[in-house]
Amino acid sequence: MTSYELTEEFCYKHGYEIVTFPLNVQIKLVGFFLSISSILPLIYAQQKYVYPTTFHCNIKIILIAYFSNATFHASILSFFLAYQSKLVYDMENFCDIFLSKNWYIFGHLLNFYALVVQSLLQIAACIERALATIHAAEYERKNSKIGFSLTLLAVILPAPIIGILYWNESFIDPQISVLATPPSSYRGVNCAFLLFTISAVGCLVTLQYIAFINRQRTSCSRFRLSSHFQLKENLDTTHFITVLMLLQICILTIFAVVTLSLRLMENLFRSKMPLYYTLKSSVFLLPIFFIALPFQTIYMLSKRRRKSKVHCAQLVGLSSKGKQGIENYNNIIYSKW
Repeated sequence: MTSYELTEEFCYKHGYEIVTFPLNVQIKLVGFFLSISSILPLIYAQQKYVYPTTFHCNIKIILIAYFSNATFHASILSFFLAYQSKLVYDMENFCDIFLSKNWYIFGHLLNFYALVVQSLLQIAACIERALATIHAAEYERKNSKIGFSLTLLAVILPAPIIGILYWNESFIDPQISVLATPPSSYRGVNCAFLLFTISAVGCLVTLQYIAFINRQRTSCSRFRLSSHFQLKENLDTTHFITVLMLLQICILTIFAVVTLSLRLMENLFRSKMPLYYTLKSSVFLLPIFFIALPFQTIYMLSKRRRKSKVHCAQLVGLSSKGKQGIENYNNIIYSKW
């Protein structure tokens, strides 16, 4: 555990010089602009596209939680980026550039909590899709207990995870950003992100297998009209979740790999600390994810609406002709009697 004496020289070299480095300032401004600009589009996409979808209520609950968490995360990130910029203008000496211990703990743990929730909600969506495929015959009649349970777990589990990772952390190191991890917690946090990345890749493989099964089922003519609608719905949902998961995995993987590489090469930047921290800031791409998420969602779900109308018309047309049409007609007559 390291303790630092906050001299003016130390505060200037490890604080003020880094925070006011021109390229670092520009990156922080871009991050703030992207984060705060994404809040309204995220809310709009959730209310106008995610909530009205015909997805099963279980996956819809998870997706609503996913978008709510992204909105929350973008909001807190915007706030703390603005707060950190404000410190530059309010400081009376170079040491005022560092966040107070309480503010840092609050902001850092809140940011980490939102990151973990986002990862766990993706895993929850994968589990829900697997259950929907395994129990395809009766799943449409199931209530929303599965969705609520998985979402609740994704919201609650980060608390004990954070407790384990930061149990012995004293947070004594001066920090200029809530995104910075305390040095003594590097190993635990890196292991957690590695585990989440492996889980996400496993989920992607699972989703591809689920999509393959549903495509095979869709090609079978023995399924009734309602079953074809359900299978098409499963395919659309799986594709949508896969794209969102790929987007987040790419961003988090780039951040994790580059950050780890920079830590290993930290000694090379001893005389260039502003550049070192600027490079670390430049690969924190979550603001890009926040702004891309709603627009990608609007594009995909709008396209899905158009295709669904055409597909429904085709299925209804096919199911009113030939042997299948006779069976459907007889079933309707039988149900009337």
